[in-house]
Amino acid sequence: MPTSTYLSLNFVTEKFFKTLGNCRTFLDIGAGFGRWGVLAREMGDIIRGRFNPAFWGLITYAIEICPEYIEWYKLKDKYTFVYNADALSGIMELSDVFKKGRYFDFVIFGDVIEHFTKSNAIKLLEYCKKHIIKKHVILNIPLGKDWPQGGTAINSSEEHRSVWELEDVQKVFKGWKQDFVILQDFKKRPYLSFYGERQ
Repeated sequence: MPTSTYLSLNFVTEKFFKTLGNCRTFLDIGAGFGRWGVLAREMGDIIRGRFNPAFWGLITYAIEICPEYIEWYKLKDKYTFVYNADALSGIMELSDVFKKGRYFDFVIFGDVIEHFTKSNAIKLLEYCKKHIIKKHVILNIPLGKDWPQGGTAINSSEEHRSVWELEDVQKVFKGWKQDFVILQDFKKRPYLSFYGERQ
């Protein structure tokens, strides 16, 4: 789906509010509808009194694999730059563009990681830790086996290909300052919103 559960909104909004005022660059991996780009703009600029786009300080980037989502949801109006690519190749492309490394002050994976095999997801996260994420990261992800989802005619990448637990995410970000909340949807399925900060 080009959207995700509303459960993580409060947690993410609080983290955005506390951090984005000190951030210059923001990357949304798997932007979908563009929720996090709009919220990042609000928390990073609008709420801080920068109402006029000419004075916005936050540069926002999105990677989205589905060209229809980019068009339908007008992602190019919601982000400063939009890349039509899968997360792995899109990250590599951004690494080539920003050769100085760890360019992005804040990176969010909003319901993305479960769409990869576990090995590819860990490869992506480790690469981002090393080359992309400067300071802050959020992962929103369903936990456990009760979240099956297939691909769609428009976007086969919507399929859930891996199962995650809290400990998996904590292990990837070992040594980082961590905060998280585990929530439940209306079916009582656990859902994780995880924040990591490089120390």
